[in-house]
Amino acid sequence: QARRMIATVRSRVANVFRTVFRARPRESILSYARREITLSTEESGDFPGRYDPELNPLPTILFEVYESGDYDEAWFKKSSQSGVTLIVLILLTWFTRFVRRNFMYVLDSRDEMKKVSKSRMQPMMTKTGGGESIITPDPDDMTALTMYFKGFVGYLAGAQSIGALANKPSIALAVCDEIDTYVEENDRAESGATLLTRDRLKKVMTGFFIGLSKPRNWEDTTNQEYLTGTRHECALPCPHCGHKQALVWDRIIFDHCKRENGTYDLERVELETYYKCANENCPVGRI
Repeated sequence: QARRMIATVRSRVANVFRTVFRARPRESILSYARREITLSTEESGDFPGRYDPELNPLPTILFEVYESGDYDEAWFKKSSQSGVTLIVLILLTWFTRFVRRNFMYVLDSRDEMKKVSKSRMQPMMTKTGGGESIITPDPDDMTALTMYFKGFVGYLAGAQSIGALANKPSIALAVCDEIDTYVEENDRAESGATLLTRDRLKKVMTGFFIGLSKPRNWEDTTNQEYLTGTRHECALPCPHCGHKQALVWDRIIFDHCKRENGTYDLERVELETYYKCANENCPVGRI
């Protein structure tokens, strides 16, 4: 009798541990994305079909940052149409397959979050291979702002909904996107929503936070986080001297394309604009 009871208890304990401890796949997230992710025409009007990271390899650095285990946060100062949001959606899709813990995604408004949820996030998560093992048969479990999977939940929110963010349970992966557009209730600064979102990660040892923004001022949250972080920059080599450098606006030269009246000759701007190499000894000096 005692042996049977112990066997029953051991079996139940083992089942509990199986829901918490899962062997991560040896395959990298990038390799998984190549194999499993298919982009709809709405997701990629120019390149629908099987995801090809070579079309825009730079944002995939997020996969390496997450997989390394060396960081618990990643902040990206991004430009428009940089492709970083797509990489985040792929990471979340992988996360639902292999980590299977609560996650959160925050945009500037509930309406915008609903649009992204219905048009981009849910189609990718439900149609990518392996979805049948985590998606419940009840269609009501997939709402615009809450995604109920088998054993975990995806919470989606607008930055104005401070109370909604504060009331969410612990999560293992959080994303704050378009932070520079956050306009919160009660005149709170943009840091309010990001701080509340990061608070949801405190009780999870392996929690990971992603902040995405196009900072408008040096005082913006993303720039301040950059100053306290590793300050990684993406450097590109000059085709003439090989010197690696970050691309900055101050080195894009087109002032010589002005007319005598001070206005710009747009045809000359298109033809004669060049990038000034940061290497003073570059044999050409311009790109």
